[in-house]
Amino acid sequence: MKRFLIIMVVVIMSLSNAHAADYPIDQGSFAIEGSMYLRYQGGDLYENRAGDPLMTIIINPEIKYFISPGVYLGALFGLESYSQGSATADNILFGPSVGYYLNSDPMREIIKGSVYPFGSIFALFGSNEEGTAITSFGGRLGALYMLSDAVGVDFSLRMSRDSYQFNSGTSSGRTLTAGIGVMSFVY
Repeated sequence: MKRFLIIMVVVIMSLSNAHAADYPIDQGSFAIEGSMYLRYQGGDLYENRAGDPLMTIIINPEIKYFISPGVYLGALFGLESYSQGSATADNILFGPSVGYYLNSDPMREIIKGSVYPFGSIFALFGSNEEGTAITSFGGRLGALYMLSDAVGVDFSLRMSRDSYQFNSGTSSGRTLTAGIGVMSFVY
């Protein structure tokens, strides 16, 4: 029993070992990001009979924790608001994300002005006010530009495969959007 307690204390102490992060995307850093995407879809495919285009605003707040230098696990929230003429619809989605920020020089001393290219994948699950089940799997590619030691702005392309489960069946499609986001780090 005594040996078991000693082993448990050693395991707990090793798991709780804090790692002080030296730069924004280092192990142990937290980040909060808010991205926004605007999408305009027109033409015969998307316009209704009155000729109104489909307008979409996508807001994606995300919380990230860096498990090793450059690699993070996150929780992503999605709010999508559609409008076409007088018709509107809102989707609410939640899901996990995982990503990698490329750090070409981890020993750099000046963070402000640094650029970190990144890629991530995500899975979102949710529904809209009609009860339609929605799934979205995709990824992002972009670059983060550091405005200060703890705040950056990112520019990215977001690709996804979306599926809507209606009472009458399932419809799916692909989406490519460009967006901008602001990120704050705690390290």
